[in-house]
Order: sequence, then C-alpha cells, then structure tokens
Amino acid sequence: MFGEKEIIGIKNLRLNKNRISLPSFTFAEPKDELFFIFDHKQQHMILLQEEELMTTLDRIRNDLKEKVSLGELSYKEYLRYQRYLYGIMCIEGHKVDAQKRILIPERGLKQLNIKDDVIAVGKGTRLLIYPNNEETLSRIKL
Repeated sequence: MFGEKEIIGIKNLRLNKNRISLPSFTFAEPKDELFFIFDHKQQHMILLQEEELMTTLDRIRNDLKEKVSLGELSYKEYLRYQRYLYGIMCIEGHKVDAQKRILIPERGLKQLNIKDDVIAVGKGTRLLIYPNNEETLSRIKL
C-alpha cells in the first residue's frame, strides 16, 4: 500500500496522457486511493493517503482554533483560513490503476506548467511532485 513504509527516493517520470507510473519506492498498489494537494503558492503537488490527508487537515483546523481561543487570531481571520483550506487549496483524489499509474489533476498540470516530465521525490509517507524545469533541478539533486 502507498506509504505503508517510508517513501524515500527521487525519480524523473514521463507524463503520458496526464498519468505517471508510480515508482516502486512508493509501495503503491492498484486500487489505492490517493489524494493530491496543491495551491497557487506551492511549486509542487503532494500525493498522500486519505488518512494522512484528514490528519493533516484536522491538525491545521485545531491549530487555527487554538489561535482563536488564545486571541492570536480573530474569528474573521479563522474563517478566511477555513475558506483557504476548502477553496483555494485543491484536493483531488484518484485511484491507482492496474499498471500502478495515477492521473495527475489537470489543474495541477496547468498551475505548475507541466508538459512532459515530472520529478517525484519521496518524503516520509508522501510523494512530492515537481515540474521538471531548471528551477526544480537547481533545488533538487538527482
């Protein structure tokens, strides 16, 4: 199952009909349902399991609620962050197919200007997906 063990590795992947073949170091299996997270500020997408997605969103919501209770954040600002979590941030789920490929959301491809290749970087229980361009290559050593 995807992320069952620590995901460690870097691989250049060819985009084919908006799909990528998931590297073996992700431990992905057919029918795993995975979620992409990205927003207009990020320069990469994050691929993770639903359980981790929900844990991450719950942690963010709880942190925001605590800031409101401590007076560090107004309720109006809290609502603005909530809209961000559910509006601007795109969360889209897809199942891994029989060939261990996954469809990359069209919105992510457009926002990151991905045309042919991506760079996949394993990080714990997540897979980070970057556009394969000079900026990315200067930050990541393959």
